[in-house]
Amino acid sequence: MDYDDLVRGLLATDPAGCWQLVPGDYWCRVSPSRSHTRAQGWKIHVSAVPADAEEVLRRTGGALVARSVPFKYVGTAELLRASLGRQNDPSASGKFLTVYPATDEQFTRLLDELHSLLAGLRGPRILSDRQYRGGLVHYRYGAFTGHSRLDDHGVRQELILAPDGSLTPDLRRGWYTPPAWARDPVARRLEEAPPAEAPAQLARQVQQAQQADTTDEEMAHQPTGTDEATIGGRYRVTATIRHTNRGGVHRAVDTRTGRPVVIKHCRAWVEPQPDGTDTRDLMRHEAAMLARLAGAVPVPELVDLLELGDNLFLVESELPGRPLRELLFPAEDDAEPLAEESVVELAVQLIELLRAAHRHGVVIGDVTPDNFLVAPDGRLRLIDLEGAAETGTPIARLTTKGYAPPEKLTADPRGVLLADEAMDRYAAGAILESLGLQRPRAAGTGERPTGAPSALDLLAGRSRAARRLAPAVRGLTAADPARRWSWEHALRCLRPAPGTGARALPADAPGPSGAPPGLDGDRLVHDALLSVLNALRPREAALTEPRGSNGRYDPRSVQAGAAGVTGVLLQARRALPRMPQDRAEALAGPLDDALVQVDRWWDRNLGAPGRRLLPGLYNGFAGACWAAADAALATDDPITLRHALDLSEQLPTRWHVPTIAHGVAGTGATLLHLWRSTGETALRDRARECALHLAETALPDGSGGLHWPGGAGGPTAYHGFAVGTAGIGWFLLTAADALGEPELTAVARRVGDGLVAAALTRAVPGDPSDAPALAAWWPEGPDGGPRRHGWWAGPAGIGAFLLELGRRTGEQSHADTARAAAVAVAHSAARAPLGAFWGLAGDGQFLLDAGADRAADLCTALIGSHAGLDERGALTLGDKHDFAAGVPGLLAHLLRHRYGTPAPWLLPSPALPSSPAGER
Repeated sequence: MDYDDLVRGLLATDPAGCWQLVPGDYWCRVSPSRSHTRAQGWKIHVSAVPADAEEVLRRTGGALVARSVPFKYVGTAELLRASLGRQNDPSASGKFLTVYPATDEQFTRLLDELHSLLAGLRGPRILSDRQYRGGLVHYRYGAFTGHSRLDDHGVRQELILAPDGSLTPDLRRGWYTPPAWARDPVARRLEEAPPAEAPAQLARQVQQAQQADTTDEEMAHQPTGTDEATIGGRYRVTATIRHTNRGGVHRAVDTRTGRPVVIKHCRAWVEPQPDGTDTRDLMRHEAAMLARLAGAVPVPELVDLLELGDNLFLVESELPGRPLRELLFPAEDDAEPLAEESVVELAVQLIELLRAAHRHGVVIGDVTPDNFLVAPDGRLRLIDLEGAAETGTPIARLTTKGYAPPEKLTADPRGVLLADEAMDRYAAGAILESLGLQRPRAAGTGERPTGAPSALDLLAGRSRAARRLAPAVRGLTAADPARRWSWEHALRCLRPAPGTGARALPADAPGPSGAPPGLDGDRLVHDALLSVLNALRPREAALTEPRGSNGRYDPRSVQAGAAGVTGVLLQARRALPRMPQDRAEALAGPLDDALVQVDRWWDRNLGAPGRRLLPGLYNGFAGACWAAADAALATDDPITLRHALDLSEQLPTRWHVPTIAHGVAGTGATLLHLWRSTGETALRDRARECALHLAETALPDGSGGLHWPGGAGGPTAYHGFAVGTAGIGWFLLTAADALGEPELTAVARRVGDGLVAAALTRAVPGDPSDAPALAAWWPEGPDGGPRRHGWWAGPAGIGAFLLELGRRTGEQSHADTARAAAVAVAHSAARAPLGAFWGLAGDGQFLLDAGADRAADLCTALIGSHAGLDERGALTLGDKHDFAAGVPGLLAHLLRHRYGTPAPWLLPSPALPSSPAGER
């Protein structure tokens, strides 16, 4: 349901007015054509649940139209429902309407009027705002149509003007944080609020005590150190485990007994249902399930259930142990994989635990690795039962991507879904697959193509654990619930009777092209490319629809925007002569048409000269200039080309961030590329300025290497390619050749020496036919930190630089360490996610460079194993269209691996002619 017709009806009641209704991807904006909107001030937000949203919009919109007050509203009921999900941004959740009063006087009048108009309707409290008298109306001070900028990481930041004339961030946190200088016009009124609001105030104290301005990792272990964070006068909060839009999960102490407990907080109207229930009802149900399974299944003991105002708190005993997720998905890329017997033992325990719950008449429902703790004795414990239900009774529609059975995902939302034991069997099989891969199970992209193996099948030839788990995974995750294996069948497979031998699927090896057996690689490229072409929106401000956090980034960037997509479309056009003729003919016309549209999009969206432009290839404006120029050259468009080149001349060549992704190295690489593409010597001279600036600002790191300052008071550049010394060294190395500056090679060599010294090496087992080999990983930076995976900050990007450095200089230590990086990438690729910057596609690119063809084949096969069939029967790799983690980045690897066309963005070679100009 969308609300535009309702709003048009409201506007029609004002025949003397002249209104504009401007739909958007999320917000629809309504304003009188001659109204003046302040740049900033006190704004009003109105919350709503989907069931009441139409009435909220009718009442609020009617009052605002009558008074010629501009406003905006969430465009559809589906978008509003999504904003109320438990994992949505708490600072934005529940905001259905935003009102822009013209004056503070009008603001205070509207607060009272809208509060009275909306009495009796439902909506959640908006955490970033101050709630007005316990109703749907909230308010905060912030930007209306004010200033915004991209921060140093390319993230959009809204700004407000302070009284001293400075621009400061318009902070939107999960609690009310007005600027210190903004006087709240109605604060005195709310200080006199009736005592009935005290329970809500207590819940806010708990949240504020835990939500200091810290990272998630810091919050997870941060003590409150305050007596105010006491629930029900009894449970003193000591640390926070996690925060979501629904509420928090906290560690606490029962002050009456001294016993450690866990408290789950649930606030009102998160995930509201048409029947009037919300997640508070799920928490009450969870309490009932804990009581039912007590003594029969190892679950926490129910201690208390407290209802304070519109907040609900479930108190349960704290079980010792660590989350199964931490064991399955280690944060460190160099973590040792679980031993075969440990994997099988965990699989058996998981099945036996779920079978015990079924014997007591309970289906757990939303089963994921987060539902289990591993106790100090190695035994599994079951937690988080909010999705559980008695067998055959209605069950909540909680789903976790990758683990939810298909019948739960496709069930009619208007019907009743009954708890079926087959749901848990599917989820158990999905967790077993995660056990074998040691990574989260990828969300399904559709029905698996006939004959295509899973990722676990592909690994069966190199992993005994994968080989033992694969049959049970296949049996438990059958699409048809009636065909799923029983618990007994799965246990017999995992632990066969003595003398019977283990039943296992044959090891399917990738074919020469790297496509999984049973999957047509040409078709996969063709269908995935068409999905990207169909996703283009050449008339919108974002060329493809941003998903998730990508909406925060510049829509022109390589990482999350149009530049990444443009590079892959140009790569695909270069691949056409190498494709099968029928595929090439089917793609040629749509590709050419799309590139013309993309070129025009660039001309409209590059912007005007004279403004602050962020450097950086991946997140800054340099990548946009590169992509726009390439698109213009490919389509013979001198106007867009001139536009891109003029803007590239304004990119700073000296900057406080030195890296490829966000800084000067990314600008320098872009200027080299544009110079070689066009021959304009001014671009070469500016590239030299970038290189010399980096050479001048390099600092010794104490181990023979170099590092760079990361900004005023900030950290030094890290080790990785995108955000560290490897990428800077790569730029300096290519600049040395292109510019004839041999001293830059000496700087790059020192960068390489430092990376060799910083490498953490150990021998890892190879494939069954191979001897152990030396692998290399790197801590995040010179001061330590996690060992990351992938291209962005892990051994793939670092190894790519060292490989190129070894080829140029002949230094054996650089070449040897690059080979060790390739071993590390191959060793942990099986547990990598999809994607170019942090996953399999970037892994495969480096492995191809390193000549590790068999490992690169496996990366391609694992990408293909994620393919599904969409509703049209086409192969699909998902619906995300950013280069970093979406389909374009995967296509960049597939196009290179299958057709040999150089991939954009990961290791582009600006020292060589690389533009499509010669192919026009």
